[in-house]
Amino acid sequence: MNSLVTMNRKLIDILIICLSVPLTVLFSSEGGDSCDQDPLRHWFEVVMEQPEAIRDSLKTLGPVENISAENRALYGLVRTIADDRTFSDVSSDSLINEVTLYYSCHDPGSKLHIRALTYQGIVRLRMGIVDSSAYMPLMEAIRFLDGRKNFDPVSDYFANYFIGEMYEMHLNREVAKTYFQEALTVARAENDSAHIFDASLALYWNLSLVFSEENQQECKDWLESSRRYLDDSVEREYYLLSAESAYALLMQNDEMMAEKEKEKQRLYPSLRIKGEEFRMNYTLSDMYESQNQLDSADYYIRKSIACAEDTLFRQKYLLYDHAANIAKKKNDFRQADAYREQAIFFQEQSMEDLLNTNIREMDRRYEQVKSKSKTRVPVEGIVLLLLLIFHIVRTLHKKQLQKKTREMLRQKEEVMCWEEVRQMEEALHREEVLQVEEALHREQSRRRKDNSLYVTFLQKYNSLLNRIKELVSKIYKRDADLAEEFDSTLKEGRRNFNELAKEILISDEIKELLAMSESCDKLNESDQVLLSLLAKKIDNEEIAAILSTSTKNLKSKKSYLKKKIIRHVTDEYVREQLLKLFGKN
Repeated sequence: MNSLVTMNRKLIDILIICLSVPLTVLFSSEGGDSCDQDPLRHWFEVVMEQPEAIRDSLKTLGPVENISAENRALYGLVRTIADDRTFSDVSSDSLINEVTLYYSCHDPGSKLHIRALTYQGIVRLRMGIVDSSAYMPLMEAIRFLDGRKNFDPVSDYFANYFIGEMYEMHLNREVAKTYFQEALTVARAENDSAHIFDASLALYWNLSLVFSEENQQECKDWLESSRRYLDDSVEREYYLLSAESAYALLMQNDEMMAEKEKEKQRLYPSLRIKGEEFRMNYTLSDMYESQNQLDSADYYIRKSIACAEDTLFRQKYLLYDHAANIAKKKNDFRQADAYREQAIFFQEQSMEDLLNTNIREMDRRYEQVKSKSKTRVPVEGIVLLLLLIFHIVRTLHKKQLQKKTREMLRQKEEVMCWEEVRQMEEALHREEVLQVEEALHREQSRRRKDNSLYVTFLQKYNSLLNRIKELVSKIYKRDADLAEEFDSTLKEGRRNFNELAKEILISDEIKELLAMSESCDKLNESDQVLLSLLAKKIDNEEIAAILSTSTKNLKSKKSYLKKKIIRHVTDEYVREQLLKLFGKN
């Protein structure tokens, strides 16, 4: 069904372009030009460096309808670039489509045509289109650029960069890496710091999606390469911090990750565009899903949805669809259904917005046609009416197909055999119970073995300690200096042993739990050792043996530690988890 919709859309797009050709020819025949082309040519050359100033200058031209087709095409290209460079919202690609169509007919293969093709692909990507309609203009631009070195480095860079981005979206990382590296080569040849930064960071993200011990140094190298081209850009520093935060997460360095996230929060109010935060969270979620780290993927897609609530992102339904896929993989089918319903709602809303945009665009063009000579009104009016009809039919057809699809899904769910579902759930439950019991059995066996080794080792150590003490007392009678030297050595060995014992006995679970609350700094290493032994469910006699103390003293230590936790640990969840350890013993 999706292939049918895609085929119908492509046929309609071809028909629209065919019908737009006579319209372009009619526009190109109009006389009078209130705008000289020289300023537009100059603005085209400087718009990459001064987009805000050029966007303001374009407003001084007056009615664009009165200028020639050639100037109107150049105006459309400059305006598209200025809007893109100033982070303006993109709701339609009609303007850049007209520009590309003009140059393909009048100046194919020129610098202006190549730049128009490049931005046609970029604009569609900004709109959330990631199929061939965005890919083909970029590839055509590269085809024109092949064999013409330094003809248009800007288009060469952008075409390679965004094709790499599309391949990365489709998880074809090896091909994406090739295009990113080509973009980096062009940027280095032009010594463009912004482009070198973006390409280096893109290569890091592409490599981090398959993060491993073998490539972690290469990931770090790309981050360091990006940092060398930061300059004073707040946006660049923010994007680099996002990458470094993700790297810290992959390296399981929670402290570094927290530091990077705090830096991002400090910079966020200074960003020129703030709607992109949900895109970065979506990228992280997609990365963790590909690595089957579903909890992290679910966390970041929830953040992405929360950030996108106040945005006008037309493809918001993609976020909910992604969240539904993650919930399904986690076997949370109820949550997956809820996300899927939200995805359908936003997809319908997106189609309605697109239809309204198309209607407004047709109305604008119709008003332009009405203001021209009376001899041209019937022809252009008919063409615009046909375009409007095609857009409406196309949108209604999509909505009808989606409605039928949802109806089929509902019918399929109604005729499902609930007995089979129940049996499947019971089988899954039994399998999960067996897996949990087996894992618990293995863990208990390992713990018993570890505890036995600890007790044996410490008993032998205490025995050896007592023998050394006796030997020291005998030596003291004969040689006091030598006895003191032995005693000093014994004390130093005992300190070293205690440090080693603390490092071995303090469990990672206890460290992670204590790290969740800043108030836990009141618990020293001895407290952490005792908590770790309690968490391992070791008997009091064994704990006393490990700590080289009596069971009576151990009870006093436990009572004192329990009061210490109640008094100093302020985080309710952490305090509750720690106190549970005493109940188990």
